[in-house]
Amino acid sequence: MNARALSTLFLFVAACTDTPANAPASQPVKATASADVPAYVAKGDLAEIKKRGSLRFLVRDPGERLQREGDPSLAEQQLAKRFATKLGVQAVFVEASDLEEMMKALEEGRGDVIAASLAITPERSARAAFSRPVRTVKQQVVVKADDATLTKLEDLDGKEVTVRASSSYAASLKKAQEKLKGLKIKDAPESDDTYALIQQVARGEAKITVADNDILEDAMSFEKGVKAAFTLTEKDPIAWAMRKDNPELKQSLDGFLIENALTAFKDKAYKADLDDIQKKDVLRVLTRNSSTSYFVYRGEQLGFEYELMQNLTKELGVRLEVVIPPSREALAQYLAEGKGDIVAAGITITDERKKDYEFSAPYNTISELLIVPASDTTTKGLGDLKGAKIAVRKSSSYYASLEKLKAQHGFEIQAVDEAMETEEILDGVAEGKFRATVADSNIVEVELTYAQRVRSAGPIGEPRQVGWMIRKDQPKLKAALDAHIKKTYKGMFYNMTVNKYFKNSKQMKTAASANNQDLKGAISAYDELAKKYAKQYEFDWRLVLAQMYQESHFDPAAKSWVGALGLMQVMPKTAKDLKIEDVVDPEQGIHAGVKLMHRYAKMFTSPDVKEKDRLRFALASYNCGPGHVIDARRIAIDLKLNPNKWFGNVEQAMLLLSKPEHAKKARHGYCRCEEPVNYVSQIQSRYDSYSKLVALQ
Repeated sequence: MNARALSTLFLFVAACTDTPANAPASQPVKATASADVPAYVAKGDLAEIKKRGSLRFLVRDPGERLQREGDPSLAEQQLAKRFATKLGVQAVFVEASDLEEMMKALEEGRGDVIAASLAITPERSARAAFSRPVRTVKQQVVVKADDATLTKLEDLDGKEVTVRASSSYAASLKKAQEKLKGLKIKDAPESDDTYALIQQVARGEAKITVADNDILEDAMSFEKGVKAAFTLTEKDPIAWAMRKDNPELKQSLDGFLIENALTAFKDKAYKADLDDIQKKDVLRVLTRNSSTSYFVYRGEQLGFEYELMQNLTKELGVRLEVVIPPSREALAQYLAEGKGDIVAAGITITDERKKDYEFSAPYNTISELLIVPASDTTTKGLGDLKGAKIAVRKSSSYYASLEKLKAQHGFEIQAVDEAMETEEILDGVAEGKFRATVADSNIVEVELTYAQRVRSAGPIGEPRQVGWMIRKDQPKLKAALDAHIKKTYKGMFYNMTVNKYFKNSKQMKTAASANNQDLKGAISAYDELAKKYAKQYEFDWRLVLAQMYQESHFDPAAKSWVGALGLMQVMPKTAKDLKIEDVVDPEQGIHAGVKLMHRYAKMFTSPDVKEKDRLRFALASYNCGPGHVIDARRIAIDLKLNPNKWFGNVEQAMLLLSKPEHAKKARHGYCRCEEPVNYVSQIQSRYDSYSKLVALQ
């Protein structure tokens, strides 16, 4: 079907059917011709997209080409699905034959986003708005594998290069023609994608073409007859296109791409024992967002399990990464699949669980208590609940305990949603939604600091032990956990942490209130200002707040020992350079900090630096100055570390800048660089938390 016929089909379907209030949902399909997913015309921004329930991604028709895991276009479609899921809508993929058809479809409202490996060019920018780069590539000249005649740009003089006229490659070649008068550009059919042109070169049907380095790398995994002769352009941002009148969609997409760049590695599953955990320099802790395990209070990450894990990772010499599965039931599933290394969520050690998993030595002892409304003054135990329903999760230890007692006492067990935390079930009991439940004694202690709406009717069995759950293939980690618990259990840190979370009534009541606010979408009193300037400079507002807390703990009157001021701790001289007058004023202070981060981020736009590391280099620069970061990248090269990667590479090199033998060779001299190293890690950790607990919008 040609482009004109395709356009006619879209308009015909749109004319025959009203734009649905809730647009059709589908897996990726040929939306241009599918009866299951009728085409429709709509140009609304984010609110309208959410209302209709689908986000239409314009992509190139792959034809008969097999899409493999390494295919950049497939990776973009997977990213598109994740973005749609983040928005709470479904992804619909509208396939078009070529770039021009995609642009027309976008302009006419037959799609919302072009997700098709587009380089940002002036011509395209005149027609559409572009997101932040999805990735950055190099354009490489492609020849047959045995061709030794082309090694540099000048060798193209007198040669013919085949590319599509609409491609960014053609624009690069036209620029080269200004110097190389004999360079000829042959227009390939717009229906021939870059893969097809690479194969034409391999078969000798075309002499030379141009491809992005990632596309060429993927193509060479199955087409061995080609190679990269040399690099035509060093830096080419690849982005997604939207209509210019969709600013809210662009803001949301930009924030998602930042979040993805900083956290995408978390999606990778792998199974690791202690040696691999220390090699990767991260312990992935599976837990739950609850009043006892892990929560955020005034921007601070807190929780009994969280602080115990912080203490553990400090001893192990690794970073702490919090992973929150969608339900308690999924904790074990994530562990089994290698999406985490340890479950720290107040898990009771049971014989049933020990069949499939290993446990650390116990670090807490609790009782399982029968809980009823405070207004129920007559229930003394299970014997008083004959015929009544007791609400618990089926995956909990409570369920197994009740199963053993059900016949004796004549009650029924009501299985509740696995996503419900024990605290939520307790609320249900207090509100009369449930007749009774069972909860661990330590959780009940915390709940009773909030309000006296429920009461304990006594234990339902003997005290139970609580431990950290790991896989059976982690013997070294188990040994380390057992040794750590033996050393710290009932010690000063442990007792102080227990008192902090289970004994300090005033503190926990305050935290409970704040935690509820955080979960509803508020992190600080400065959220709206952070969103305003994050949008202006294309950052994620939650990253801005994570940095703001690190700088000032959200105190606009904060002043550092070197004279930095305000929420973002900007030096007066720097503020003047940024043309910001009063950084103590919250809005001006936030503006100054985000503008400064924008300046630093632009310094690390090499195509070899991924977005996540570009932002981390910018954060380190904000703390200690970009000169020290540049010096550290040079030291990383000398140490055969990756100068384009922060964690485990440049951060390690930075620590050496306090050593005289390295400092004297560094252009920017000595740096007490433990601070910027910790600064980046702590902001990353806090951002991870904010991105899980608070929606982007």
